[in-house]
Amino acid sequence: AHTHAHAHTCTCTHTRTHTHTHTHTPHTHKQLPAVPGILGSQLWGKLNRTSVPFYYCTKVSDWYNMWLNFEELLPLVMNCLSDNIMLRYSNETGQYGNTPGVSTKYFHALVQRFVQLGYERGKTIRAAPYDWRYSADALFKQGYYDNLRSLIEETYQLAG
Repeated sequence: AHTHAHAHTCTCTHTRTHTHTHTHTPHTHKQLPAVPGILGSQLWGKLNRTSVPFYYCTKVSDWYNMWLNFEELLPLVMNCLSDNIMLRYSNETGQYGNTPGVSTKYFHALVQRFVQLGYERGKTIRAAPYDWRYSADALFKQGYYDNLRSLIEETYQLAG
């Protein structure tokens, strides 16, 4: 178990006439594996594209929430979203991947929030995001299910 604070004593005043002293003890976090549902992973994107299919699509951006972001589902903007999230097949590698110039990551905001609450990335908060754009067979070929099993087994072992 991981603790994120040291015990400390404070004097608390709850009313004008009542003051007491007590000790705050560290909060202990249990292991937390996070596994999304279908289409449940927020897809964060960063753009550094040399070309886009429509003049109104953004070529360069910092990280932003691509999916599910209702602003991205507006008319016209949706055309840009569909191109940004589309997987492209590479004849060279025989694999699918992001559109050139599009980087993606998952669970960013969720994990960040738990880290702010005192969880430790990779220890007490462990995520198994998957790219819902891939078929189950493609995820299998990428080793996702083996990695998920290992994550669950390791999390169980770390929990004691």
